[in-house]
Amino acid sequence: MQLIFNEETLGVTIQDNKEEWTSLSDFKPSFLLKGERVYFDEAEEFEHLYEGENRTRSIYTFQDFAFETSIWVEGEDEVYFQWKPLREDMAIDQV
Repeated sequence: MQLIFNEETLGVTIQDNKEEWTSLSDFKPSFLLKGERVYFDEAEEFEHLYEGENRTRSIYTFQDFAFETSIWVEGEDEVYFQWKPLREDMAIDQV
């Protein structure tokens, strides 16, 4: 299984020998903060880190908070997506 992360669109493609799954072309990762949608690409700073094959980590920093996302493959058929606050001064309603 192969994980491909697109730094420009923040989309993901997952491939195996038989199938391919790709984020929708209009997909924009976001979260709700006090009822308002905030998009990941609106971060003041962001950094994409690659931690070996089939594992990516990104850090997004906004004025009042920061978070990390991780995507990785385990085994032959398990893909994990994780969102972790690093600095949070405001309550986030939904990711």
